[in-house]
Amino acid sequence: TTAGPGICTILAPFPADNTQSRVHVFNFDCTPPAGSTFKQAQCRLDSGNWETCTTSSSHSLANLSDGLHSFLVRMVSVPNAAGSADVTSLARSYPWRVDTLAPSVNITNAQVQTLTPSFAFQGSDGAGSGLQKYECKLYQEGAAGTFADCVSPIDYTTALVSGKLSYFVVRGIDRAGNISAEAIYQWTAGSVAGPLCRITTPQPVSGYLSIN
Repeated sequence: TTAGPGICTILAPFPADNTQSRVHVFNFDCTPPAGSTFKQAQCRLDSGNWETCTTSSSHSLANLSDGLHSFLVRMVSVPNAAGSADVTSLARSYPWRVDTLAPSVNITNAQVQTLTPSFAFQGSDGAGSGLQKYECKLYQEGAAGTFADCVSPIDYTTALVSGKLSYFVVRGIDRAGNISAEAIYQWTAGSVAGPLCRITTPQPVSGYLSIN
């Protein structure tokens, strides 16, 4: 074959730039050059081999591994002139990342000597899509608390009730929407603070470690 004009256009819906999904169906439209007839569409994932696409206008991908991927599509057309060689168009590509792994978060410092505590924390998403944000909540026994966006360090200004079990919880969310296990610090407000405690447990939280 020879390289020539004609092009395939990749159509919506596209996968998100960072997604948890291991499957996707790419749609495309291939227009042969003037004076030629469409023969077939060829598809490729990453640096794999070119293969005939699932259909002449779509290609299905499944069991995708975590990491960066690139979908490529090109068209083979046949010039109408007798004896002419097939013509392969330039390829069009679409890049995206599959990320199904949750990030991790740790509480690195807790200042709970007063009734207005402060905390520091850090997280990592390894080779994933990257941490997008943290969510924190502070509450006491008898309440559930509500997560809100937060950054480290976080200083609370509303005083806790002395003598009550208190909980600080932080979690991380990456760009693909994966949510980390919660890191939890528990203590009794107004008591002498114990050593720093970090607990990481899958959702939902099933237990706590007390520090009195």
